[in-house]
Amino acid sequence: MEIKNNTGRLLEKPLPELLEKFYAMKAIQPFAEQYVFPLFPDLAELEKPRKRDLVEAFARMEKDVALRQTFVEGLPELPREAIGILVWSHMLPLDEMEMLMEATISYEVKEPQRYQEHAIRLEDEFVLLAIGREDTFGSYAKDKKDFFVLLPRALRDFFKEVYPKPNHYEWQPVEIRRELPPEIRHFNAEASVATDLGILGDYLRRGGIKFTQSGKPTVAALRTLAGATEGGEFFPEDKSSRKLPELRHRLLLAVVRTLDDAGLQALTRRPFPAGEVFRGLVERLFARPGFFMENILPHLKGSSPLSWEYLYNGPLEQLRGVFASLPEGGWVTTANLYEYLFFRELDCLPFDTGYWQFHADDDSPGVPSFYYGYARLPLRPDNLAAFAILPMLFGTSFLLAALGMAEIYYTAPPVHEEYYAKGETFISPFDGLIALRLTPLGSF
Repeated sequence: MEIKNNTGRLLEKPLPELLEKFYAMKAIQPFAEQYVFPLFPDLAELEKPRKRDLVEAFARMEKDVALRQTFVEGLPELPREAIGILVWSHMLPLDEMEMLMEATISYEVKEPQRYQEHAIRLEDEFVLLAIGREDTFGSYAKDKKDFFVLLPRALRDFFKEVYPKPNHYEWQPVEIRRELPPEIRHFNAEASVATDLGILGDYLRRGGIKFTQSGKPTVAALRTLAGATEGGEFFPEDKSSRKLPELRHRLLLAVVRTLDDAGLQALTRRPFPAGEVFRGLVERLFARPGFFMENILPHLKGSSPLSWEYLYNGPLEQLRGVFASLPEGGWVTTANLYEYLFFRELDCLPFDTGYWQFHADDDSPGVPSFYYGYARLPLRPDNLAAFAILPMLFGTSFLLAALGMAEIYYTAPPVHEEYYAKGETFISPFDGLIALRLTPLGSF
Protein backbone atom coordinates (compact mmCIF):
# COMPACT_ATOMS: atom_id res chain seq x y z
CA MET A 1 0.00 0.00 0.00
CA GLU A 2 1.35 3.42 -0.94
CA ILE A 3 2.13 6.03 1.70
CA LYS A 4 0.65 9.25 0.38
CA ASN A 5 0.98 12.83 1.56
CA ASN A 6 -2.12 12.58 3.73
CA THR A 7 -1.84 8.96 4.94
CA GLY A 8 1.61 8.77 6.56
CA ARG A 9 0.14 9.90 9.88
CA LEU A 10 -1.99 6.74 9.96
CA LEU A 11 0.98 4.35 10.17
CA GLU A 12 1.16 4.55 13.98
CA LYS A 13 -2.59 4.15 14.55
CA PRO A 14 -4.12 1.15 16.39
CA LEU A 15 -4.91 -1.86 14.22
CA PRO A 16 -8.66 -1.23 13.68
CA GLU A 17 -8.10 2.38 12.60
CA LEU A 18 -5.08 1.41 10.51
CA LEU A 19 -7.08 -1.18 8.57
CA GLU A 20 -10.09 1.10 8.24
CA LYS A 21 -8.32 4.23 7.05
CA PHE A 22 -4.91 3.34 5.58
CA TYR A 23 -5.70 0.29 3.45
CA ALA A 24 -8.03 0.83 0.49
CA MET A 25 -10.56 -2.01 0.29
CA LYS A 26 -10.16 -2.23 -3.48
CA ALA A 27 -6.44 -2.90 -3.05
CA ILE A 28 -6.60 -5.29 -0.10
CA GLN A 29 -9.79 -7.21 -0.98
CA PRO A 30 -8.16 -9.84 -3.28
CA PHE A 31 -5.59 -10.58 -0.55
CA ALA A 32 -8.30 -10.75 2.13
CA GLU A 33 -10.53 -13.05 0.10
CA GLN A 34 -7.68 -15.45 -0.57
CA TYR A 35 -5.85 -15.53 2.77
CA VAL A 36 -8.00 -13.97 5.53
CA PHE A 37 -11.72 -14.68 5.09
CA PRO A 38 -11.27 -18.44 4.42
CA LEU A 39 -10.11 -18.77 8.04
CA PHE A 40 -13.61 -17.78 9.20
CA PRO A 41 -16.56 -19.79 7.80
CA ASP A 42 -19.08 -17.05 8.62
CA LEU A 43 -17.03 -14.44 6.73
CA ALA A 44 -16.12 -16.76 3.85
CA GLU A 45 -19.81 -17.19 3.07
CA LEU A 46 -20.42 -13.47 2.63
CA GLU A 47 -21.26 -12.49 -0.93
CA LYS A 48 -19.50 -9.14 -0.70
CA PRO A 49 -17.29 -8.74 2.41
CA ARG A 50 -16.77 -5.16 3.59
CA LYS A 51 -13.96 -3.35 5.32
CA ARG A 52 -15.61 -3.88 8.72
CA ASP A 53 -15.48 -7.66 8.09
CA LEU A 54 -11.74 -7.43 7.50
CA VAL A 55 -11.32 -5.43 10.71
CA GLU A 56 -13.34 -8.06 12.58
CA ALA A 57 -11.21 -10.87 11.14
CA PHE A 58 -7.98 -9.26 12.29
CA ALA A 59 -9.53 -8.54 15.72
CA ARG A 60 -10.31 -12.25 16.10
CA MET A 61 -6.80 -13.24 15.05
CA GLU A 62 -5.34 -10.67 17.44
CA LYS A 63 -6.94 -12.58 20.33
CA ASP A 64 -5.81 -16.02 19.11
CA VAL A 65 -2.09 -16.70 18.53
CA ALA A 66 -2.81 -20.12 16.98
CA LEU A 67 -5.13 -18.50 14.44
CA ARG A 68 -2.48 -15.92 13.62
CA GLN A 69 0.00 -18.75 13.12
CA THR A 70 -2.39 -20.46 10.72
CA PHE A 71 -2.83 -17.20 8.81
CA VAL A 72 0.93 -16.73 8.43
CA GLU A 73 1.50 -20.34 7.40
CA GLY A 74 -1.12 -19.94 4.69
CA LEU A 75 0.66 -17.00 3.06
CA PRO A 76 2.91 -17.48 0.00
CA GLU A 77 6.59 -17.87 0.84
CA LEU A 78 7.78 -14.42 -0.26
CA PRO A 79 5.12 -12.32 1.54
CA ARG A 80 5.66 -14.48 4.62
CA GLU A 81 9.40 -13.83 4.43
CA ALA A 82 8.92 -10.09 3.84
CA ILE A 83 6.69 -9.74 6.89
CA GLY A 84 9.20 -11.69 8.99
CA ILE A 85 11.98 -9.30 7.98
CA LEU A 86 10.01 -6.11 8.64
CA VAL A 87 8.52 -7.30 11.94
CA TRP A 88 11.98 -6.85 13.44
CA SER A 89 13.65 -4.44 10.98
CA HIS A 90 10.69 -1.99 10.96
CA MET A 91 11.74 -0.18 7.77
CA LEU A 92 14.26 -0.84 4.98
CA PRO A 93 15.22 0.81 1.68
CA LEU A 94 13.43 -1.01 -1.12
CA ASP A 95 16.63 -1.99 -2.92
CA GLU A 96 18.09 -3.38 0.31
CA MET A 97 14.89 -5.31 1.02
CA GLU A 98 14.95 -6.95 -2.40
CA MET A 99 18.63 -7.75 -2.05
CA LEU A 100 17.98 -9.35 1.33
CA MET A 101 15.13 -11.43 -0.05
CA GLU A 102 16.94 -12.21 -3.32
CA ALA A 103 13.63 -11.48 -5.04
CA THR A 104 11.84 -8.61 -6.79
CA ILE A 105 8.76 -7.46 -4.90
CA SER A 106 8.08 -4.23 -6.81
CA TYR A 107 7.47 -2.98 -10.31
CA GLU A 108 7.77 0.31 -12.20
CA VAL A 109 4.66 2.11 -13.38
CA LYS A 110 5.28 2.64 -17.10
CA GLU A 111 3.09 5.71 -17.66
CA PRO A 112 2.83 7.66 -14.40
CA GLN A 113 0.00 10.13 -14.12
CA ARG A 114 0.72 13.82 -13.67
CA TYR A 115 0.34 13.91 -9.89
CA GLN A 116 1.19 10.29 -9.10
CA GLU A 117 3.50 10.10 -6.12
CA HIS A 118 4.88 6.60 -6.70
CA ALA A 119 6.46 5.51 -9.95
CA ILE A 120 7.33 2.24 -8.19
CA ARG A 121 4.73 0.05 -6.50
CA LEU A 122 4.69 -3.25 -4.62
CA GLU A 123 3.33 -6.43 -6.17
CA ASP A 124 -0.25 -7.14 -5.05
CA GLU A 125 0.63 -10.02 -2.71
CA PHE A 126 2.70 -7.59 -0.60
CA VAL A 127 -0.28 -5.33 0.06
CA LEU A 128 0.19 -5.40 3.86
CA LEU A 129 3.56 -3.70 3.42
CA ALA A 130 3.69 0.07 3.01
CA ILE A 131 5.93 1.76 0.44
CA GLY A 132 6.91 5.39 0.56
CA ARG A 133 9.48 8.02 -0.25
CA GLU A 134 11.43 10.30 2.03
CA ASP A 135 10.16 13.21 -0.08
CA THR A 136 6.57 12.27 -0.89
CA PHE A 137 6.10 15.39 -3.03
CA GLY A 138 8.47 14.21 -5.76
CA SER A 139 6.43 12.76 -8.59
CA TYR A 140 8.70 10.89 -10.92
CA ALA A 141 11.61 9.29 -9.02
CA LYS A 142 12.14 5.78 -10.37
CA ASP A 143 15.24 4.64 -8.48
CA LYS A 144 14.47 1.98 -5.89
CA LYS A 145 17.00 3.46 -3.49
CA ASP A 146 14.67 6.47 -3.16
CA PHE A 147 11.89 4.27 -1.76
CA PHE A 148 11.46 2.44 1.52
CA VAL A 149 9.18 -0.34 2.69
CA LEU A 150 7.82 -0.88 6.18
CA LEU A 151 5.23 -2.77 8.17
CA PRO A 152 3.00 -0.39 10.17
CA ARG A 153 3.49 -0.50 13.94
CA ALA A 154 0.16 -2.20 14.74
CA LEU A 155 0.88 -5.00 12.26
CA ARG A 156 4.39 -5.47 13.65
CA ASP A 157 2.82 -6.00 17.07
CA PHE A 158 0.22 -8.29 15.49
CA PHE A 159 2.86 -10.60 13.99
CA LYS A 160 5.57 -10.52 16.70
CA GLU A 161 4.23 -13.49 18.65
CA VAL A 162 4.26 -15.59 15.49
CA TYR A 163 7.79 -14.94 14.23
CA PRO A 164 10.90 -16.08 16.20
CA LYS A 165 12.47 -13.39 18.37
CA PRO A 166 16.01 -12.30 17.42
CA ASN A 167 18.85 -12.97 19.86
CA HIS A 168 19.20 -9.48 21.24
CA TYR A 169 15.50 -9.23 22.02
CA GLU A 170 16.71 -10.49 25.41
CA TRP A 171 19.90 -9.64 27.27
CA GLN A 172 22.81 -11.83 26.17
CA PRO A 173 25.53 -11.34 28.84
CA VAL A 174 29.11 -11.91 27.71
CA GLU A 175 32.28 -12.70 29.64
CA ILE A 176 35.41 -10.61 29.26
CA ARG A 177 38.30 -12.96 29.96
CA ARG A 178 41.26 -12.24 27.75
CA GLU A 179 43.64 -9.31 28.05
CA LEU A 180 42.35 -6.39 26.01
CA PRO A 181 44.34 -4.10 23.67
CA PRO A 182 45.80 -0.98 25.33
CA GLU A 183 43.42 1.37 23.49
CA ILE A 184 40.47 -0.21 25.32
CA ARG A 185 39.96 1.49 28.67
CA HIS A 186 38.18 0.35 31.79
CA PHE A 187 36.40 2.55 34.33
CA ASN A 188 34.80 1.77 37.69
CA ALA A 189 34.33 4.57 40.25
CA GLU A 190 32.07 2.71 42.67
CA ALA A 191 34.65 2.71 45.47
CA SER A 192 35.27 6.47 45.38
CA VAL A 193 32.00 8.01 44.22
CA ALA A 194 30.71 8.78 47.73
CA THR A 195 33.86 10.79 48.51
CA ASP A 196 33.82 12.45 45.08
CA LEU A 197 30.20 13.59 45.41
CA GLY A 198 30.85 14.90 48.92
CA ILE A 199 33.78 16.99 47.67
CA LEU A 200 31.77 18.41 44.76
CA GLY A 201 28.83 19.17 47.04
CA ASP A 202 31.10 20.96 49.50
CA TYR A 203 32.75 23.03 46.74
CA LEU A 204 29.34 23.99 45.37
CA ARG A 205 27.89 24.99 48.76
CA ARG A 206 30.93 27.15 49.56
CA GLY A 207 30.82 28.88 46.17
CA GLY A 208 34.21 27.45 45.24
CA ILE A 209 33.36 26.77 41.60
CA LYS A 210 33.59 29.43 38.90
CA PHE A 211 31.06 29.52 36.08
CA THR A 212 31.00 31.31 32.74
CA GLN A 213 28.37 33.92 31.90
CA SER A 214 26.34 31.20 30.21
CA GLY A 215 26.27 29.20 33.45
CA LYS A 216 28.79 26.51 32.49
CA PRO A 217 31.71 25.60 34.78
CA THR A 218 35.08 26.89 33.63
CA VAL A 219 37.70 24.40 32.49
CA ALA A 220 39.95 25.56 35.32
CA ALA A 221 37.22 24.81 37.86
CA LEU A 222 36.69 21.32 36.44
CA ARG A 223 40.43 20.64 36.58
CA THR A 224 40.50 21.76 40.20
CA LEU A 225 37.67 19.35 41.02
CA ALA A 226 39.40 16.51 39.17
CA GLY A 227 42.53 17.11 41.22
CA ALA A 228 40.58 17.11 44.50
CA THR A 229 38.61 13.90 43.93
CA GLU A 230 39.70 10.26 43.82
CA GLY A 231 37.66 8.64 41.06
CA GLY A 232 39.51 10.14 38.14
CA GLU A 233 38.44 10.92 34.58
CA PHE A 234 37.40 8.87 31.57
CA PHE A 235 40.01 10.50 29.27
CA PRO A 236 42.48 12.25 31.60
CA GLU A 237 45.33 12.63 29.09
CA ASP A 238 43.36 12.97 25.86
CA LYS A 239 44.15 16.26 24.14
CA SER A 240 42.37 15.48 20.85
CA SER A 241 39.16 17.14 22.02
CA ARG A 242 38.24 19.91 24.39
CA LYS A 243 35.27 17.85 25.59
CA LEU A 244 37.12 14.74 26.73
CA PRO A 245 39.65 15.51 29.54
CA GLU A 246 37.07 16.80 32.09
CA LEU A 247 34.06 14.82 30.85
CA ARG A 248 33.33 12.88 34.06
CA HIS A 249 33.54 15.89 36.36
CA ARG A 250 31.40 17.90 33.95
CA LEU A 251 28.72 15.21 34.30
CA LEU A 252 29.12 14.88 38.08
CA LEU A 253 28.85 18.62 38.61
CA ALA A 254 25.74 18.77 36.42
CA VAL A 255 24.21 16.04 38.60
CA VAL A 256 25.12 17.75 41.87
CA ARG A 257 23.71 21.07 40.64
CA THR A 258 20.25 19.49 40.41
CA LEU A 259 20.21 19.04 44.22
CA ASP A 260 18.72 21.43 46.73
CA ASP A 261 20.55 22.42 49.91
CA ALA A 262 19.28 19.39 51.84
CA GLY A 263 20.52 17.13 49.04
CA LEU A 264 23.94 18.78 49.10
CA GLN A 265 24.17 18.31 52.85
CA ALA A 266 23.34 14.61 52.45
CA LEU A 267 26.42 14.21 50.23
CA THR A 268 28.71 15.19 53.11
CA ARG A 269 27.09 12.99 55.79
CA ARG A 270 29.11 10.09 57.17
CA PRO A 271 28.44 7.28 56.99
CA PHE A 272 27.36 8.07 53.46
CA PRO A 273 23.60 7.43 53.02
CA ALA A 274 24.02 5.62 49.68
CA GLY A 275 20.44 4.33 49.43
CA GLU A 276 18.90 7.73 50.14
CA VAL A 277 21.28 9.65 47.87
CA PHE A 278 21.27 7.39 44.82
CA ARG A 279 17.58 6.59 44.85
CA GLY A 280 16.91 10.30 45.02
CA LEU A 281 19.39 11.06 42.24
CA VAL A 282 17.94 8.46 39.90
CA GLU A 283 14.38 9.68 40.53
CA ARG A 284 15.46 13.27 39.99
CA LEU A 285 17.56 12.77 36.85
CA PHE A 286 15.13 10.54 35.00
CA ALA A 287 12.38 13.08 35.54
CA ARG A 288 14.40 15.88 33.91
CA PRO A 289 14.51 15.66 30.11
CA GLY A 290 16.28 19.02 30.00
CA PHE A 291 19.22 17.51 31.91
CA PHE A 292 19.70 14.91 29.20
CA MET A 293 19.39 17.43 26.37
CA GLU A 294 22.04 19.68 27.94
CA ASN A 295 24.50 17.06 29.17
CA ILE A 296 24.02 13.90 27.08
CA LEU A 297 22.81 15.33 23.75
CA PRO A 298 24.37 18.81 23.58
CA HIS A 299 25.18 18.30 19.88
CA LEU A 300 21.44 18.57 19.17
CA LYS A 301 20.03 22.09 18.98
CA GLY A 302 16.46 23.28 18.97
CA SER A 303 15.15 24.38 15.60
CA SER A 304 12.18 26.29 17.03
CA PRO A 305 11.28 28.41 20.07
CA LEU A 306 8.97 25.48 20.94
CA SER A 307 11.82 22.96 21.13
CA TRP A 308 12.22 23.14 24.90
CA GLU A 309 8.46 23.10 25.47
CA TYR A 310 8.01 19.70 23.82
CA LEU A 311 10.09 17.57 26.20
CA TYR A 312 8.64 14.42 27.74
CA ASN A 313 9.29 12.27 30.81
CA GLY A 314 7.75 9.09 29.38
CA PRO A 315 10.75 8.06 27.24
CA LEU A 316 13.07 8.62 30.22
CA GLU A 317 10.96 6.20 32.25
CA GLN A 318 11.42 3.63 29.47
CA LEU A 319 15.16 4.37 29.37
CA ARG A 320 15.42 3.90 33.11
CA GLY A 321 13.56 0.61 32.78
CA VAL A 322 16.06 -0.63 30.19
CA PHE A 323 19.04 0.02 32.46
CA ALA A 324 17.23 -1.31 35.53
CA SER A 325 16.65 -4.59 33.69
CA LEU A 326 20.35 -5.18 32.91
CA PRO A 327 21.46 -8.64 34.09
CA GLU A 328 23.13 -8.41 37.49
CA GLY A 329 26.87 -8.89 37.17
CA GLY A 330 26.76 -9.56 33.42
CA TRP A 331 28.56 -7.58 30.74
CA VAL A 332 26.30 -6.31 27.96
CA THR A 333 27.64 -5.17 24.59
CA THR A 334 26.54 -1.96 22.92
CA ALA A 335 24.93 -3.98 20.12
CA ASN A 336 22.79 -5.81 22.68
CA LEU A 337 21.93 -2.53 24.43
CA TYR A 338 20.71 -0.89 21.21
CA GLU A 339 18.92 -3.91 19.77
CA TYR A 340 17.16 -4.68 23.06
CA LEU A 341 15.59 -1.24 22.82
CA PHE A 342 15.06 -1.43 19.03
CA PHE A 343 13.37 -4.84 18.90
CA ARG A 344 11.03 -3.93 21.76
CA GLU A 345 10.30 -0.57 20.09
CA LEU A 346 11.04 1.39 23.24
CA ASP A 347 11.47 5.15 23.03
CA CYS A 348 14.45 6.73 24.80
CA LEU A 349 14.29 10.20 23.26
CA PRO A 350 12.51 12.75 25.48
CA PHE A 351 11.85 15.25 22.71
CA ASP A 352 9.91 15.79 19.51
CA THR A 353 12.37 15.01 16.70
CA GLY A 354 10.71 17.56 14.45
CA TYR A 355 11.93 20.39 16.70
CA TRP A 356 15.61 19.39 16.98
CA GLN A 357 18.58 19.27 14.59
CA PHE A 358 22.14 18.03 14.59
CA HIS A 359 24.50 20.96 14.14
CA ALA A 360 27.38 19.39 12.21
CA ASP A 361 30.85 20.81 11.78
CA ASP A 362 31.40 22.36 8.36
CA ASP A 363 34.38 20.04 7.81
CA SER A 364 32.24 16.89 8.18
CA PRO A 365 32.85 14.65 5.13
CA GLY A 366 29.10 14.09 4.74
CA VAL A 367 28.18 17.79 4.66
CA PRO A 368 27.83 19.21 1.12
CA SER A 369 29.88 22.31 0.41
CA PHE A 370 26.77 24.43 -0.18
CA TYR A 371 25.84 23.83 3.50
CA TYR A 372 29.03 25.59 4.64
CA GLY A 373 28.26 27.76 7.64
CA TYR A 374 24.76 26.32 8.00
CA ALA A 375 25.19 22.56 8.47
CA ARG A 376 22.00 21.92 10.45
CA LEU A 377 20.73 18.46 9.68
CA PRO A 378 17.13 17.49 10.49
CA LEU A 379 16.57 14.25 12.37
CA ARG A 380 15.28 11.54 10.00
CA PRO A 381 14.70 7.80 10.30
CA ASP A 382 17.98 7.09 8.49
CA ASN A 383 20.12 9.20 10.88
CA LEU A 384 18.15 9.09 14.12
CA ALA A 385 20.17 6.22 15.60
CA ALA A 386 23.56 7.83 14.90
CA PHE A 387 22.56 11.38 15.88
CA ALA A 388 20.31 10.70 18.87
CA ILE A 389 19.50 7.13 19.99
CA LEU A 390 23.06 5.77 20.29
CA PRO A 391 24.40 8.95 21.96
CA MET A 392 21.47 8.75 24.41
CA LEU A 393 22.12 5.11 25.29
CA PHE A 394 25.90 5.42 25.42
CA GLY A 395 25.79 8.76 27.22
CA THR A 396 23.49 7.37 29.90
CA SER A 397 25.95 4.49 30.34
CA PHE A 398 28.78 6.99 30.89
CA LEU A 399 26.57 8.97 33.27
CA LEU A 400 25.93 5.86 35.37
CA ALA A 401 29.66 5.07 35.26
CA ALA A 402 30.49 8.59 36.45
CA LEU A 403 28.19 7.92 39.42
CA GLY A 404 29.76 4.54 40.19
CA MET A 405 26.56 2.74 39.22
CA ALA A 406 28.00 1.09 36.10
CA GLU A 407 31.35 -0.28 35.05
CA ILE A 408 32.37 0.27 31.42
CA TYR A 409 34.87 -0.69 28.74
CA TYR A 410 35.38 1.93 26.05
CA THR A 411 37.79 3.64 23.69
CA ALA A 412 38.27 7.24 22.71
CA PRO A 413 35.41 8.22 20.38
CA PRO A 414 36.43 7.10 16.88
CA VAL A 415 36.47 9.53 13.95
CA HIS A 416 33.05 9.35 12.31
CA GLU A 417 33.01 8.57 8.61
CA GLU A 418 30.45 11.23 7.69
CA TYR A 419 29.60 13.71 10.44
CA TYR A 420 31.34 15.63 13.21
CA ALA A 421 29.94 17.66 16.08
CA LYS A 422 31.09 21.27 16.11
CA GLY A 423 34.86 21.42 16.59
CA GLU A 424 35.19 17.62 16.88
CA THR A 425 35.76 14.56 14.71
CA PHE A 426 32.96 12.53 16.30
CA ILE A 427 29.24 12.93 16.89
CA SER A 428 29.26 12.30 20.64
CA PRO A 429 32.09 11.92 23.19
CA PHE A 430 30.37 8.70 24.29
CA ASP A 431 30.71 7.00 20.88
CA GLY A 432 33.54 4.69 22.02
CA LEU A 433 31.48 2.64 24.48
CA ILE A 434 32.05 -1.12 24.08
CA ALA A 435 30.33 -2.83 27.00
CA LEU A 436 28.86 -2.11 30.42
CA ARG A 437 27.53 -3.81 33.51
CA LEU A 438 25.86 -2.57 36.64
CA THR A 439 27.98 -2.38 39.76
CA PRO A 440 26.54 -3.64 43.07
CA LEU A 441 25.68 0.01 43.78
CA GLY A 442 23.82 0.29 40.47
CA SER A 443 21.97 -2.98 41.05
CA PHE A 444 21.02 -1.84 44.54
